[in-house]
Amino acid sequence: MRVQVSRLSNGVRVISETRASVGCSMAIFLNTGSRFETHETHGATHFLQHLAYKATEDKSHFMMTRMIEKLGGHVAAGASRDCITFAGEQPRASAPPPAPPARPGMP
Repeated sequence: MRVQVSRLSNGVRVISETRASVGCSMAIFLNTGSRFETHETHGATHFLQHLAYKATEDKSHFMMTRMIEKLGGHVAAGASRDCITFAGEQPRASAPPPAPPARPGMP
């Protein structure tokens, strides 16, 4: 297993892990949660979590979920006091080719 930590030019930290596996997964952790809400923003974390399940103009939520499930994958979103998480997983055989690793200072 190899773990690589890098930072994009916009300041986003990327942690990549490479290992032999029959599946591939991805997760996005937003460093925000209900702990940081004020009286005026109460409920914003929960609202942002549910945005992951919204439809697009040409695809319903059911259609997007079904497309991923047909590949053998699944998606999830969750919120806590400390972060909001969006994640997905699928068998390696149905995954697109990997993107090149992010490098510091990469445009």
